[in-house]
Amino acid sequence: MPYTLTPLCVATESPTRWTDFANLLREYANTELAEPHLSTIWQDLKDLTARYAEPNGAAVLLYVDDALAGCVAFTSTRHCGTCEVKRLYVRGEFRRHGWGPLLLREVLHRARCAGFTQVVLSTWPDNPKALALYKKLGFVPVPSFKESPGQTLIFLGCDLTA
Repeated sequence: MPYTLTPLCVATESPTRWTDFANLLREYANTELAEPHLSTIWQDLKDLTARYAEPNGAAVLLYVDDALAGCVAFTSTRHCGTCEVKRLYVRGEFRRHGWGPLLLREVLHRARCAGFTQVVLSTWPDNPKALALYKKLGFVPVPSFKESPGQTLIFLGCDLTA
């Protein structure tokens, strides 16, 4: 299946693609999140470019056979040299084809190119497929890097200098 990875780096670049990203995030929140009311995704959706455009980060959209299939993003954190991977999502009909690992590798590459030396993320403990993917790509447990009121999360990190 032919695919394309479309980076969203600059706020003024491709408003339609930013809308596609927003629509994917709403779909993700409404179908995948165990407790969507606790998620910061709603705050992100108020101004995606403030959160994910340069210089704070970037987002990547995946298109398979010209159909919007998934996304991933990263954003800076309060810790120097560290960014957070956010919003890794592959639509149901595109799962089990290796798109999740592809998106994650792409965002790690982009974070490294943007000058970050470490990437962190948080996920739910009852997400074994995601945990296995993160472990396979070199993520290890790290101390909590953000507050997550009301949520039980696992915090993972990966050294981008290795």
